[in-house]
Amino acid sequence: MLVQKLETQGVHLETDGTNITVNTSAPLTDEQRKFLKLHKPELITELKGYAANVIDLIPFLKNCCVGYNTNPEEVKKRLLSSVDIEDIISGEYNARLVKSHIEVWVIEGKQDYLK
Repeated sequence: MLVQKLETQGVHLETDGTNITVNTSAPLTDEQRKFLKLHKPELITELKGYAANVIDLIPFLKNCCVGYNTNPEEVKKRLLSSVDIEDIISGEYNARLVKSHIEVWVIEGKQDYLK
Protein backbone atom coordinates (compact mmCIF):
# COMPACT_ATOMS: atom_id res chain seq x y z
CA MET A 1 0.00 0.00 0.00
CA LEU A 2 1.21 3.47 -0.85
CA VAL A 3 0.37 5.07 2.50
CA GLN A 4 2.25 2.29 4.28
CA LYS A 5 5.36 3.01 2.21
CA LEU A 6 5.40 6.59 3.46
CA GLU A 7 4.49 5.62 7.04
CA THR A 8 7.60 3.42 7.21
CA GLN A 9 9.61 6.53 6.30
CA GLY A 10 8.06 8.55 9.13
CA VAL A 11 5.61 10.42 6.91
CA HIS A 12 2.06 10.54 8.30
CA LEU A 13 -0.72 11.54 5.91
CA GLU A 14 -4.28 12.80 6.37
CA THR A 15 -6.85 13.94 3.83
CA ASP A 16 -9.96 16.07 3.67
CA GLY A 17 -10.95 14.18 0.53
CA THR A 18 -9.28 16.64 -1.84
CA ASN A 19 -5.95 17.62 -0.32
CA ILE A 20 -3.30 15.71 1.60
CA THR A 21 -1.82 16.99 4.85
CA VAL A 22 1.68 15.73 5.59
CA ASN A 23 3.00 15.41 9.13
CA THR A 24 6.65 14.53 9.61
CA SER A 25 9.43 15.45 11.98
CA ALA A 26 11.97 15.87 9.17
CA PRO A 27 11.63 17.76 5.90
CA LEU A 28 10.37 15.70 2.97
CA THR A 29 12.99 14.48 0.54
CA ASP A 30 12.72 15.33 -3.15
CA GLU A 31 11.89 11.67 -3.79
CA GLN A 32 9.04 11.77 -1.24
CA ARG A 33 7.65 14.97 -2.79
CA LYS A 34 7.70 13.38 -6.25
CA PHE A 35 6.02 10.25 -4.86
CA LEU A 36 3.26 12.34 -3.26
CA LYS A 37 2.61 14.27 -6.47
CA LEU A 38 2.68 11.17 -8.66
CA HIS A 39 0.38 9.12 -6.41
CA LYS A 40 -1.88 11.82 -4.92
CA PRO A 41 -5.19 10.37 -6.23
CA GLU A 42 -4.34 6.85 -5.04
CA LEU A 43 -3.14 8.13 -1.67
CA ILE A 44 -6.37 10.09 -1.16
CA THR A 45 -8.40 6.98 -2.02
CA GLU A 46 -6.44 4.90 0.49
CA LEU A 47 -6.75 7.55 3.19
CA LYS A 48 -10.49 7.92 2.58
CA GLY A 49 -10.80 4.16 3.02
CA TYR A 50 -9.15 4.45 6.42
CA ALA A 51 -11.46 7.33 7.34
CA ALA A 52 -14.53 5.29 6.34
CA ASN A 53 -13.53 2.68 8.90
CA VAL A 54 -12.89 5.11 11.76
CA ILE A 55 -16.50 4.70 12.94
CA ASP A 56 -15.76 1.06 13.78
CA LEU A 57 -12.29 1.85 15.06
CA ILE A 58 -13.21 4.44 17.69
CA PRO A 59 -15.55 2.17 19.73
CA PHE A 60 -12.91 -0.57 19.59
CA LEU A 61 -10.24 1.84 20.86
CA LYS A 62 -12.58 3.23 23.51
CA ASN A 63 -12.85 -0.26 24.97
CA CYS A 64 -9.07 -0.68 24.79
CA CYS A 65 -8.47 2.62 26.63
CA VAL A 66 -10.51 1.69 29.71
CA GLY A 67 -8.27 1.96 32.77
CA TYR A 68 -5.60 4.03 31.06
CA ASN A 69 -5.18 7.79 31.10
CA THR A 70 -5.93 8.28 27.41
CA ASN A 71 -8.73 8.31 24.86
CA PRO A 72 -9.35 6.77 21.42
CA GLU A 73 -8.61 9.95 19.48
CA GLU A 74 -5.26 10.44 21.21
CA VAL A 75 -4.31 6.79 20.63
CA LYS A 76 -5.26 7.03 16.95
CA LYS A 77 -3.38 10.30 16.45
CA ARG A 78 -0.21 9.63 18.46
CA LEU A 79 0.28 5.87 18.72
CA LEU A 80 -1.23 4.03 15.77
CA SER A 81 0.11 4.12 12.23
CA SER A 82 -2.19 3.61 9.26
CA VAL A 83 -0.84 0.05 9.08
CA ASP A 84 -1.81 -0.55 12.73
CA ILE A 85 -5.30 0.79 12.02
CA GLU A 86 -5.62 -1.45 8.99
CA ASP A 87 -4.55 -4.45 11.09
CA ILE A 88 -7.10 -3.61 13.79
CA ILE A 89 -9.90 -3.23 11.26
CA SER A 90 -8.95 -6.48 9.52
CA GLY A 91 -8.95 -8.30 12.86
CA GLU A 92 -5.24 -9.07 12.80
CA TYR A 93 -4.72 -7.03 15.99
CA ASN A 94 -7.09 -8.05 18.78
CA ALA A 95 -8.14 -5.97 21.79
CA ARG A 96 -5.70 -7.70 24.13
CA LEU A 97 -2.76 -6.82 21.90
CA VAL A 98 -3.88 -3.21 21.44
CA LYS A 99 -4.46 -2.81 25.20
CA SER A 100 -0.93 -4.01 25.92
CA HIS A 101 0.47 -1.49 23.42
CA ILE A 102 -1.58 1.29 25.00
CA GLU A 103 -0.42 0.29 28.49
CA VAL A 104 3.27 0.40 27.53
CA TRP A 105 2.76 3.65 25.63
CA VAL A 106 1.09 5.32 28.64
CA ILE A 107 3.77 4.03 31.04
CA GLU A 108 6.50 5.39 28.75
CA GLY A 109 4.96 8.87 28.73
CA LYS A 110 2.73 8.80 25.63
CA GLN A 111 5.47 9.57 23.13
CA ASP A 112 4.22 10.76 19.77
CA TYR A 113 5.30 7.85 17.57
CA LEU A 114 3.89 9.35 14.39
CA LYS A 115 6.17 12.40 14.29
